[in-house]
Amino acid sequence: MKRLLKNNLLLSLMTVTVGFVTAFCLSGFTMYYSTVDDYIISSLISAGQSKILFLNFFLSTFLVWFQKIIGSINVFFLFQWIINFIALVCIHYVFIEKFRKTPLFLIAVIVFFDLLFTWPCLIALQYNQTTSTGFTAGSLLIIRYFQQNTSKNKFMLIFGIVFAVISALLRIQAVLPVSALCLLYLFSDIFVDIAKRYKETKDLKTILKNNVIRYLKPFLIYVCVLLAV
Repeated sequence: MKRLLKNNLLLSLMTVTVGFVTAFCLSGFTMYYSTVDDYIISSLISAGQSKILFLNFFLSTFLVWFQKIIGSINVFFLFQWIINFIALVCIHYVFIEKFRKTPLFLIAVIVFFDLLFTWPCLIALQYNQTTSTGFTAGSLLIIRYFQQNTSKNKFMLIFGIVFAVISALLRIQAVLPVSALCLLYLFSDIFVDIAKRYKETKDLKTILKNNVIRYLKPFLIYVCVLLAV
């Protein structure tokens, strides 16, 4: 059991699953769209319409094709639910990695986050929210990759980029406010790092000179991801 709890990814998966099961029971074992727009998009996909306002054409074409294959299952709902579930697991993973050394604070963060987002992400779905959650998860994985000083996991970076782009295909317009918050988080993390180093060396010029590339890398990659979507 202790080994399982030390596995951040598995612990994240267990936490999100427990949250979903709890929310699903409280909802009376139902899941639904929270807006009319989602119902309309879902109906258009079921009718074989691939040119849908706000949705990326290639994504909607894929969903139409997949809908024809699996028949009666609601593909648009399934796609959103999978994106949201993976996103929540990724966000929990970043939280656990970053705050594992402060368990009480970590528990408080996870409980607060789950109370706010488990229901809208996994029970009452909405495609704007799905884009925001998925893009946030991808962004946090990208930033977390560059926060690690040793044993960097390149899969985390690649998956974060791909997942952020795929999530943005649902509605690109929903990416802008989320990306602003993620950039704010990135800059605040850089500022904290500079402050810690300055406290030790008292030499701001040397700190910036030695770390400018490390600070610019996540920013430039993140900008490339924004341009890609």
